[in-house]
Amino acid sequence: MPKFLIRKGYLIVPVNLNAEGMLKPRSYKSLLELDEEVDIIDVFRPSDQASWIAEQALRMRFKPKVFWMQEGIYSREALSF
Repeated sequence: MPKFLIRKGYLIVPVNLNAEGMLKPRSYKSLLELDEEVDIIDVFRPSDQASWIAEQALRMRFKPKVFWMQEGIYSREALSF
């Protein structure tokens, strides 16, 4: 999916605890490390991890316009933020 979006002209900024250098130029370990505006947070994590990601998104310096969880991900806790 990220390569498809890159080909369509989107800037992809990976955030993954375990993906150092996943895509160029850099990967981040936390949403809180981002110091730039992003339009969409697209969550590719298990449902039980969605709530802490949503909490980070709300604590970001620049709030994203959209918080998207991939099909099949559900978190009642993430919805409460």
